Amino acid sequence: MTGRRPSDRTEPAAPATVALSLSHAVAAAAGARGQRGTSLIELMIGLVVLMVVMGVALPNAATLIGRFFTRSGAEDLLYAADLARSRARAQRLAYSLSVGGLGVDGELMNITVRRGTSSACSSAIGGGSTVAYTSDWGKNNPRGNPDIAVLRRAPKELGNSGMTVCFKPDGRVVRGDTEMPFSPPAPGFLAGDCYFELTRVHGTTPVGDILQVQIGYNGSSALTHGHNLGALQGSGG
Repeated sequence: MTGRRPSDRTEPAAPATVALSLSHAVAAAAGARGQRGTSLIELMIGLVVLMVVMGVALPNAATLIGRFFTRSGAEDLLYAADLARSRARAQRLAYSLSVGGLGVDGELMNITVRRGTSSACSSAIGGGSTVAYTSDWGKNNPRGNPDIAVLRRAPKELGNSGMTVCFKPDGRVVRGDTEMPFSPPAPGFLAGDCYFELTRVHGTTPVGDILQVQIGYNGSSALTHGHNLGALQGSGG
């Protein structure tokens, strides 16, 4: 009788081999389940979560964007005021600043700085004067700036049509028509300070923060907020 060689005998499977085979089977089953795709219920839950997140994020994003653009417009007005002041003192000439030409509350901002031909404010207004800086924040402006509205001015004479802020060579800020200081906005306030209240608008609806630019009688300018300009209208004389 011919016996089998040791290599011909069938040996029972080792425990490690059995475990490996089972792991392959489990992995194959899991892969088969993973290929079934996303159910309609799971898709609807995902859409609901996305809508909730977007509902929270979008209003905040709109506020942040409005705040950024309002600040950009206010800083542009600060730049124009600083430019007019520094050049008036350096060149010994009058410079005028206009912020919209109508003086109507809510009109879109259009900044213009003009250089005069002498120290008289009248020389920095109209014919003979030279445009030193201009920046349009109205609709369809060529620079693509957003719409920035001048909500309110103080004191009230700034609402006169064609009124300009005049920067004199000695550093003073006065009315462009009379070369007199602007009226005190309220008892306890110094004469000569001017305020412009700005915000970004979409159509006629304010968007974002409201900021104020203050131009002092000494020509210094600052960004501020919170003043009630309705109570700072002065005598308007």
